[in-house]
Amino acid sequence: MFNEFSWGEYALMITLVLIAYYAALGLWLYILKLRTPVSGIQIATHTAQGENNIEETVSSTSFEETSDETFEQVEAIMTTLKDVIAEAFYKKYSRKQLLDRLGRTLQKHPEFIGTPFEQGIQEFIKQECDKHAPVGLRDREMQLLWKAKT
Repeated sequence: MFNEFSWGEYALMITLVLIAYYAALGLWLYILKLRTPVSGIQIATHTAQGENNIEETVSSTSFEETSDETFEQVEAIMTTLKDVIAEAFYKKYSRKQLLDRLGRTLQKHPEFIGTPFEQGIQEFIKQECDKHAPVGLRDREMQLLWKAKT
């Protein structure tokens, strides 16, 4: 039935198809990486009209000036967030339910908005979510979690 092709031609064709496949996959991942915004210190947010840009900057309070109570509060928040995330994945919550639960938890601690701890807590949330399953939380979503209405 397939007497027209030799094994050498078959191996060459499979090799070329695999090279093309992995090249396309690599290019796709590279383009996705270019699209991902770099999280920096300054975050621009848009109003509902989309006309005005409001820039929020993270305060420059150093960690040496921070009290031990603050560090303990942050650790307590991270423990709570870890439990919330684990429960959400254990009970198979939807993405919206997960974000709602995280928003309610973060909203109880507005004192960390605009501090270096805010960005650290956001990175902690992303890492914890990635431990269970890829959620793909965006920086914009993370900012909105702090301002979510319960």
